[in-house]
Amino acid sequence: MVREDSKKPRTVSISTSSSASISRTSSRDGSFILPSNHHLGDGLDIASLSDYAGLSPSHLSDAPSPMSFSNTLSNWQQDLQLMHHYTTQTRFVLAESHVPDYVLATWQSETPKVAFAHDYVMHGLLCLTALHKAHLEPIRATSLHVCATNHLNVALAVRQAESPLITFESAKAKFVFAWLLPLFAYAMPVGVSPIDSTADVFLLVSGMDTLLPELWDCVAQGPLAPVVSTASGGPIVFPPDRDREPFINGIAFGLGQLDDMLAYTPMTADEQQVCSMILADLKIMYEDLARPDDAYSSMVSILCFPKQCTATFVSLLRKRTPCALVLLAYFCVVLDIFSDRWWMHDRPQLVLRDILGSLDDSWRHWVEQPVQALLCKDQTSVRPSDLML
Repeated sequence: MVREDSKKPRTVSISTSSSASISRTSSRDGSFILPSNHHLGDGLDIASLSDYAGLSPSHLSDAPSPMSFSNTLSNWQQDLQLMHHYTTQTRFVLAESHVPDYVLATWQSETPKVAFAHDYVMHGLLCLTALHKAHLEPIRATSLHVCATNHLNVALAVRQAESPLITFESAKAKFVFAWLLPLFAYAMPVGVSPIDSTADVFLLVSGMDTLLPELWDCVAQGPLAPVVSTASGGPIVFPPDRDREPFINGIAFGLGQLDDMLAYTPMTADEQQVCSMILADLKIMYEDLARPDDAYSSMVSILCFPKQCTATFVSLLRKRTPCALVLLAYFCVVLDIFSDRWWMHDRPQLVLRDILGSLDDSWRHWVEQPVQALLCKDQTSVRPSDLML
């Protein structure tokens, strides 16, 4: 039962020590890197993400130096610019050109109101907007990526300190953040290792899609009601250059062969079970995508992959376990459906090329279908075998 205690004052405690956290979570090229002790879900350790200049009580009692005041003023001005960019470019930030105008108008007018009332939503919104500006303004990309990483760090820290109780007021904030998080997670720069970068994304978005249904009843009774139908699902819109039926049939054929791969590959019982569960999730995903008229796989649901055993699957990816890499290759094909969205960039192709470089010759034939779908789609004269040499 929903409790109406949203008027109760909120106390948020955020520990701060120095700006060193930026170096732990942002590489020199601006790419997002989760700290080694960052575990999402019930066991989330957010301490390493909670450093943020200016929030320490000890700092508040000290007179600011001219340099720190200048930095604070600069950040304040930049945040105002980002909020202006979001409110004037909502359609392009969300990259939802097929969404009705009244839904986009809700995102444009109501989301900032939720952000003003909940700090972690504000930082999440500014993170996504900074990444969009970086996409539009490559000359400022490095500084904007750092800005986005800073806002992401604070958003995760403050969200962790929030009460888990769902009220009518908190439900709006949780809903908006759960919707935006997968977008800015995938919008983060890929970094040196596309496989590891995507593994970080898996940890970051874990469980977000299961949280949304818990919030629908509350959100549907308020000003965000128009976006509930969008979040609950609908037929996925394929890019103009992608024919749904051949795409699904070709990949589904290759996916059907992976049961044999798992059956004859030496693995521990736990690894076998995890890979089998991931494969089952992929099959369901492709079955949903094959039904254009009545498919209800929301974008968020697809982006919040895998649905289970996320930490174990990520561990297998980091160890470059061949079976896990093959499964990831098939997920890359699904991600490519969103290739026309600015926040996806060319991540699917980069990850697949990284996978090809990580598999030896005896394993590469298992990813022939993904290679055909992604790396050969614009090159009719190129065969998958040419790329797998």
